[in-house]
Amino acid sequence: MKLFDPNLMETCSFLEEITRERASCLLAYVQCKGLVKWLKKTMHKLKELKVFVDLALMSAGDVPLMMDKVKCLHTAVTGYAPLIFELETNSGCKELLEYCQIVWKELESNSNLPKMLIDTNNELAWLKDIAKAQGSVEVTSFMQADAINSCGVYTIGKMAVENAFKLTVREEAGKRQKRDYTLVQLQDLTSRLMLVAGNTEKGNENVENFVTTFDGIMRLCNVYTKLCSAGCVLFHEWSVRCLCDVSKPVALILQFGQGKDIPTIKGFRSPKEDLKELVPELAKFMEKCLKQWLQHINDKRKQYIHLNYFTVDQLVILQTELVKVGTDQLPSNLVYPLISAVKKTCTHDDLVEAMISAKDDIADSKHQDKHKNGNAKESFIIHIEEEDEKRKTFKDELVKAGYDLELATKALDHVDPEDISEGIVWCMMNEDTAETVENEIGYSEVKAEGGESHFRGWNQSDTSLSAMINASVSKLTKRPDEGSEPLLNKLFTLWEQFLHSVTSSIQDYLSLEHLGLILKHLAAKDSRLIKRSLPPSFSVGEPNVLVCPSADVIVTTLSMYMRDRHQPLPQSDEILLCTDKTTKDEVDIFWRRAIFGRSCKLYCLMYADVLRYDVSEAAERCLDEYLKETHFSKDLNYQLIVICGSDNEYRSTIVSSLDKYKKQPLPINISRVREYVASKLRTEEDDNIGITPAACIDSERSTVRLIKSWRAGVGKSLFKTRQEEKLLALNKDIEVRRDVVSIPLHEKTVDMHNIIQKLLEYTHTPSEMTARLFHIDIAHEVENGVDNLLFNLCILECLTDMAGYVWRKSPTDIYLIENMPLLVEETNKRGKELHYVHAMLSFLPDLTCRSPKESLNVYKGIGIRPNDFKHSDQLFDTKMFRSPVFQRTFQYLLRLEHNVTFEGVHPHVSEGTPEMCLDILLRYCGIKDPSWSEIHHFVWFLNTQLETFEENSFVGPAADQHLPGFGTFLLRFLILMSRVS
Repeated sequence: MKLFDPNLMETCSFLEEITRERASCLLAYVQCKGLVKWLKKTMHKLKELKVFVDLALMSAGDVPLMMDKVKCLHTAVTGYAPLIFELETNSGCKELLEYCQIVWKELESNSNLPKMLIDTNNELAWLKDIAKAQGSVEVTSFMQADAINSCGVYTIGKMAVENAFKLTVREEAGKRQKRDYTLVQLQDLTSRLMLVAGNTEKGNENVENFVTTFDGIMRLCNVYTKLCSAGCVLFHEWSVRCLCDVSKPVALILQFGQGKDIPTIKGFRSPKEDLKELVPELAKFMEKCLKQWLQHINDKRKQYIHLNYFTVDQLVILQTELVKVGTDQLPSNLVYPLISAVKKTCTHDDLVEAMISAKDDIADSKHQDKHKNGNAKESFIIHIEEEDEKRKTFKDELVKAGYDLELATKALDHVDPEDISEGIVWCMMNEDTAETVENEIGYSEVKAEGGESHFRGWNQSDTSLSAMINASVSKLTKRPDEGSEPLLNKLFTLWEQFLHSVTSSIQDYLSLEHLGLILKHLAAKDSRLIKRSLPPSFSVGEPNVLVCPSADVIVTTLSMYMRDRHQPLPQSDEILLCTDKTTKDEVDIFWRRAIFGRSCKLYCLMYADVLRYDVSEAAERCLDEYLKETHFSKDLNYQLIVICGSDNEYRSTIVSSLDKYKKQPLPINISRVREYVASKLRTEEDDNIGITPAACIDSERSTVRLIKSWRAGVGKSLFKTRQEEKLLALNKDIEVRRDVVSIPLHEKTVDMHNIIQKLLEYTHTPSEMTARLFHIDIAHEVENGVDNLLFNLCILECLTDMAGYVWRKSPTDIYLIENMPLLVEETNKRGKELHYVHAMLSFLPDLTCRSPKESLNVYKGIGIRPNDFKHSDQLFDTKMFRSPVFQRTFQYLLRLEHNVTFEGVHPHVSEGTPEMCLDILLRYCGIKDPSWSEIHHFVWFLNTQLETFEENSFVGPAADQHLPGFGTFLLRFLILMSRVS
């Protein structure tokens, strides 16, 4: 003990601070000696740990277990960093104590620190492998590329077009786990590989193989999405798997359809062609298919002008739905609003009659063709023997190919005798349906007693599109022919068969030609005669370009149509309101309708400046092409206006290209435009519709009413409730749909698709009568998309979702738009003026919900009324005034005001006037300028107390003799309570 001097005792004093937890912490550090030495050797500072962790996370990818290991490493080493990186071999006790203090602070915040260090030490071998493999970014990138080249499987198709690609690298025991790559990850990997290969591994074969294959895959993915967007149904349920593993003979697996027994075509590797050669060849073939398909659509759009009322997506909907008419399957109710673009309020009977007429046209056309063929044979009788020889050879070759003589003979009616390969294709297509070919077009012979016709469907073919594809693929050779040529030959045969099928209507798919005929006959049934004229300074037969402030685009557009007061509001096919989501297809069909429609309508492209650059550029090319075509057709007296906002004028390629067609903007009058819109939205008294329309609940019979206020809580929702009550009182004796639908909008930007999806839930059958109320509550915070929504809904009466389905505003429904408008101050020639941020709010029929104070001013006289007051404005709700809650409160306050007894209070009997009641409530509620909700709260609370007050025996007439004034005192106290409640 004598040897324990004070210095030794002072040195050992730190042991008092070491608790059991701190001792365990130090013990873990000692036990992890191997990890500590490795960290000191490979990393000299804590900063280098961060670099290692980033690289390790890159290798871990999205595997949760690997990511947890890396996070554990980072937390543990960071906590022990002073002892690992700062403590030297020659450090003394003093330095040790200082570093321990830092570590113990980390221990206090994370009690699992010792365990995490031990767990990390147990993974030391894995960490060394990571460090070895990730000595550089180059090594990591090369390893990933090598894994993809050896075990990757690219998949394209059978999913959403916007997410039509994925890559999977399969698991390899002991080396790697299964990993899925997104397109962004692969693009990042490609960028890194190009960088490092350019610096160090320029000739690396693996890098070149990966990059070449990936480029081909991207080309294939791009053309696939374009084919789907172009409405080519062959590829809607198509997919291809690209197998990178060179040890497998199959490189490509193409599938058409879903479910079991999917038709499959395989592409095999050859000594000269691997995946990187096969994929570009497949992409090239599909690009040819795309070009041919777009040309097919273009030709049909030129031939049948009414196809231009619909986008490609909408055409596909019509082709698959209209073919169900007259069969056991009923077409979707969503089809009728869609085809109402060519025939307003199209019904099932209208559609059936148009399809009957179209079938008769086709039958007449076939009869004429046969007659022409007969005349042609007589004219060229000298060639009969030669033709007979060709026909004989044709039939012999088809019989050798395995088809019977009768089918081969029928093929001659459809195919040139010299084209034997086309004859084989025709036989493959019609082998199972030859017996029904002659009966596919033949409605007019079917009559019931009394002459009534029964439509039995468009055709009687039993072959569906999927069955055709299945049969066509199954008949292709199954031999494992190597290389791209056999694969492309098979695909070419399938493509030709597909084109033949979709151009002749099969069981579940109308051809574009037949659809065009049906739409033509539907349009002929439309009784609307719209004839508009351009302003005097504008030119017919060429575009007219206007540039004006963006805030004036809507009023300028409406001013154009307002000139013809006897004509209806602009139709949905006459105006295209552009947004950043407008597609090239939408602009293209608008140009076609405007230029080649041969109508007297006035076509207007609004906000041309907001189109995306690629859409604007494509639209410019299309318009230039169509304008050149008009030089050869001098009778195309179309009326076309393009309106651009001056804010983005110089960013619009369309406006720049049409600079020579610029016209001076017309003077605008907002008041006159507002009157014009109100008159067109009004339901006339003598409308012969069989029901009382919902607009009858409106004071001006308007089908649209903007409910606005300048502050919250002043009765907008109450007004909607009262209108709902009126609606439910209509048409009680008639079977009418009286839905009440509320759609609240609270996001900064209006989500059009979600709104339309909500509305589409209420799509009715054509035979149903409706008198519905749609309430759209636009919150104060909504900034973008309001004008687009209201213009399309209220003016064009049509909303279209992303899939192509349409919602149309019915004249028997009413729309209530609730909003607290945003205002902006603008300076013009007249000085500073306040304008709505959302221009459409300026033109809709509106009413203002007035606050209690404003309402009282209106009741008291004209001199102190608000400047913008209208007689339709919402003041003191009559039902609320007459309610027992308000009457009880008012009658007690009135008697207190006049200092009379409380006898004769009858809450169920109305007393006084709304002005008297409101005047007293405002004086007693305790708020200088209350809202209606605050008034209601005050009245409701006071009424609840007054109900108890009436039952109190101490405030009755008998008690007044003994406690005079007690009732008045108690009432004043209750009023005070209600003010502060």
